[in-house]
Amino acid sequence: MFFPRTTTVVPGGSRGGFAWTVTAGVATALSARTTLELSWRYSDLGTVQTGRGPGRVTWNDGSREPLRLVLAETRADLKGHGFRLSLRYAL
Repeated sequence: MFFPRTTTVVPGGSRGGFAWTVTAGVATALSARTTLELSWRYSDLGTVQTGRGPGRVTWNDGSREPLRLVLAETRADLKGHGFRLSLRYAL
């Protein structure tokens, strides 16, 4: 994992699963050529996890010695909501 000041290395891991997205929205014509649209999107991208074992944090500028870690499994559900406001123009 890359961050502005550090890089973190964790034990390998992976997970497969079903991913899906649903979107809903409304649009209204502002003129004969322009449309204003507001939409919402929900995504469920499944679950990811890292393995158990040694890891380390290194500082990108070399200002500190690497920090060694003993890590347990990490698991996260990848889900999110998003809103979009767009203006469309037809040529």
